[in-house]
Amino acid sequence: REMMKSSVLAVALSAMVLAGCANHHLKVYDYSALKQSDPRSILVVMPTSDSTDIRAESSVLAQATVPLAERGYYVFPVALVDEMFRQNGLTNGHDIQQAPVRKLREIFGADAVMYLHVEEYGARYQVVSSVTTVTVKGKLVDLKTGKTLWEGRAKHVDNGSNGGGG
Repeated sequence: REMMKSSVLAVALSAMVLAGCANHHLKVYDYSALKQSDPRSILVVMPTSDSTDIRAESSVLAQATVPLAERGYYVFPVALVDEMFRQNGLTNGHDIQQAPVRKLREIFGADAVMYLHVEEYGARYQVVSSVTTVTVKGKLVDLKTGKTLWEGRAKHVDNGSNGGGG
């Protein structure tokens, strides 16, 4: 169970950037804070983004929750979370990620919150192909203590040479 918890976040971030080969270097990460906190429920909030593509935040959010849930974490339903924030006047990732962790814990009762930031999202078209790149940074924060449990970054590049398979 401990090993599963340690690997879930790396898997989640990789899965967020679409299927395929990730182009990133693996490095040793200290998972002691994550193991000590042992979160059971994760609130994944709307990402922030540097991308001009209006689909970036919602696409990354949609991909981020499934791997966490498949690893045994309770992940709060995206539609429910989004509606709760909208009813309280928070409609974008920047505003949502500024909400105090104490308040998130009080409202949702989650153990941890996953903050995501889309650094790059989109396609560059070339003469006979396109290159799609997605780069995402993530941070998992304990809602009881405000302590960072995990941080990571993943990049996915698809050169479009898959025979037009999308």
